Amino acid sequence: MRLWQKGVGDWQGSPHEKLVLRGTVKRLRGDLLHYSNESIEQFLGKMTRITDMFVQQHEARNRRAGWADLVIRPAWKFFRAYVIRGGFLDGWPGYVIASANAFSTLVRYSKVKEAKVGEERGDDPGKSK
Repeated sequence: MRLWQKGVGDWQGSPHEKLVLRGTVKRLRGDLLHYSNESIEQFLGKMTRITDMFVQQHEARNRRAGWADLVIRPAWKFFRAYVIRGGFLDGWPGYVIASANAFSTLVRYSKVKEAKVGEERGDDPGKSK
């Protein structure tokens, strides 16, 4: 969903919000270029917020991160973005985007593991290091 009339929908859910519309949905013909981040700096800031929400959701469900989450998930994210979804066709930007997806996945699960280790040591989760 990329275009909608103002006032006919509401965003629901977190961190991956979904637009819920009142009324009919139609399809547009043609291509719509989508640039989710204007810069690497913006991507890193967004990644920090999203990974923090991810850790909170994992903690709420009492889930852990294992070796597969730290090794296989990032590798799969890269492969899926670069090979399966055709990122290689976009040249270096496709490579950077696939790598950023893999890195973001690694950071998410690393933060989950870090939070769990800190919890087991009795660290104060609100205290900066």
